[in-house]
Amino acid sequence: MTLVLTFLAWLFGWFFGSLDNSVNCRGNDPDLKISGCTALLESGRETPAVQAMAWSNRGYAWLVKGRNDQALADLNQAIALDPKNATAHNNRGVVYDRKGQFDQAIADYTQTIALAPNFALAYENRGWDYIRKGLLDRAVVDETKAIELKPDFAVAYSHRSYVYGRMGRQDDAIADAAKAIALKPDLAQAHDARGVAYFRKGQPDSAIPDLTQAIALEPDTPHFYYDRGVARFRANHVDDAIADFSKVIALQANYANAYGYRCSVYARQGQFDKAIADCDKLVALSPDNFAAYNERGWTLHLKGEDAKGLPDAEKAVALAPTNAASLETRAEIYERLGRRDDAITDYRAALALDSHIQLAVDGLKRLGADP
Repeated sequence: MTLVLTFLAWLFGWFFGSLDNSVNCRGNDPDLKISGCTALLESGRETPAVQAMAWSNRGYAWLVKGRNDQALADLNQAIALDPKNATAHNNRGVVYDRKGQFDQAIADYTQTIALAPNFALAYENRGWDYIRKGLLDRAVVDETKAIELKPDFAVAYSHRSYVYGRMGRQDDAIADAAKAIALKPDLAQAHDARGVAYFRKGQPDSAIPDLTQAIALEPDTPHFYYDRGVARFRANHVDDAIADFSKVIALQANYANAYGYRCSVYARQGQFDKAIADCDKLVALSPDNFAAYNERGWTLHLKGEDAKGLPDAEKAVALAPTNAASLETRAEIYERLGRRDDAITDYRAALALDSHIQLAVDGLKRLGADP
C-alpha cells in the first residue's frame, strides 16, 4: 500500500509539474516561457510535436528578450522537427531581420505565407524587407495584402505610407499615415511617415508638428530627429536643424547623412571649417557615395578653395557620371579656376540631364555660351 501511495504521489507530482511547465511554455511572460519550455525539453518525455512547440515558443521568448542567437538556435530546432510550423518560420524571419540578413528573412516570410496564406504579419514583415531592399512595387503589394487580411493593422498602413512617399505618391502617403494614427495614435512611425510625406510635398512647416510628435513618443530614435532636421532645414530654420542633426549624431555617431546635412547647414551659415569637418566625416563613413564628395567639393568651392575642391568634384562625377548636381559643382569649380571650356562642357551636360538647374543656366550666361 505504501508503495502504491508513493507511486501515485510521484505520478501526480509529475503530471501537475508537467502541466505547469506546459502552461508556462505557452504563456505570455518570456521568463516563465523560457523556464517552462526548457523543463519540457529536458524532461525526455515529450512527443516530437510537443518538443517542436517548446523549441518554437522558447525561441520566441528569446526573441522578445533580444537574445537573437539563442532565438535562432531554438527556431532552427523547431523547424527541423516541424517544417510546417508557420509561426517558427515567421519568427526566424524576424531574427534574420535583426541580423541584417534580409534575403534569408524574406525566404522565411515567403515560406510562412505558403504554409499560412492568411498570416497578415508575414506579409507585413516581408513588405518591410522589400522596402529596405528598394523593391517598392512588391512592398506595396505585401502591405496592401496585410491590410486586406487585417483592416486595423496600423503598422501596415504606416509602412505603406513610407512606400508611397518613396514612390512620389505623397497624398496617398499622408492618407495612409493618417489612417495609422487614427487606429493607433501612439504609433510614432506613423507620425514620422506623415511628416516625411509633408516635407517631400514641399510643406516642411506642416511636417514639423508630426515629426515632433514622433520624437515625443520615441525620444531615442535617431532617424526621427534626422527627419525633423531635414524639415527644419527646408523650412529655413537652420539653427533648429543643426540642433536636430547634432542630436542624431549624439544618439548614433555613424549616422552618415546627419553629417552631410549638418555640413550643408554650416556651409549655408558661412561656417566653412565646421562644414568641412562634417563633410570629412561623411566621406569617411560613405567612401563610395558620390554625394559625400560632391558636398565637400561644393563646400570648398563656397569657401574659395576651388583647387582643393576639384578632386572631390571629379570623384563625385566619376562615381555618378549622370548626376546633374555633381556636374554642375565641377563646372562651377572649373569656371573659378579659369578652365572655361571644361566649365561650359559640364554646365551643358548638367542641363542635358536636368534642364531646371538655374545655376548651370547662370554659369553659361556668365561665360557667354549658349545652353
